[in-house]
Amino acid sequence: MTLSNISSLRDCNMALTKQEFESDLFGRRIALLETTQLDTSLAAKTIMDHFDLVQAKVRSQDSAAIDQLTSSGFRLCEGEIDLELSLSPGSEPQSPVTAHGCFYATKDDIPSLSKLAADCFEGKTRFRRPWYSEGEARLMYSTWIAKAIRGEFDDVCLMIKNEQWEPLAFVTLRKMQQSSDVRIGLLAVHERARRKGLGASLLNAASAWALQNGGDRLRVATQISNLDAMRLYLNAKAKPMGTSYWFYRQESKAL
Repeated sequence: MTLSNISSLRDCNMALTKQEFESDLFGRRIALLETTQLDTSLAAKTIMDHFDLVQAKVRSQDSAAIDQLTSSGFRLCEGEIDLELSLSPGSEPQSPVTAHGCFYATKDDIPSLSKLAADCFEGKTRFRRPWYSEGEARLMYSTWIAKAIRGEFDDVCLMIKNEQWEPLAFVTLRKMQQSSDVRIGLLAVHERARRKGLGASLLNAASAWALQNGGDRLRVATQISNLDAMRLYLNAKAKPMGTSYWFYRQESKAL
């Protein structure tokens, strides 16, 4: 068996899946380990060693899985919290554009929004040293926002501009196929425009878009260390639904 033509290793009694997008984007072999099958997966260390980076996401209350990961060479990278905001439709559906001063981003906005996304998430992401270089982290978010605007990662990107029509803030949204949930992909405000209510405006616009598209809940996952995002969602009465930890094991030299 070779790894050059295999995406999943479940046929080896492993819950280890190659992350195709990240591997292609960064030119490294990156895999995700599902912690539901830790006993069989971690026993097959020779298979895991074929990857440059193996990620694992485990519930914060699963102490047995955390112990097994740490004893198998994994290191804690970041904590993550899932939040849910229930939506109540008003008498008349509001437009996310006219009601909250937002615009729908177009392909013409990709260059400026890509730079903004790369700048805003620096140091507030699980794509960080020593597992990812600063350049790789910037590449992740500039690529993500471009794909969201094109309708690949997410369905839509709403943005707020200044008087010079430069982007100050944005949010990307995706309607989930099997539920009435709408998931926030990325939400960010330019450093110079913070503490001015733009985050709340984006969240209100996201709620309006969700209601227009048949959604009744906004869902988002954010890094626990991103205090600005945590403050925004909790002030909007979003409810914490669960916490998790990301663990990484890197076989190659640190970046």
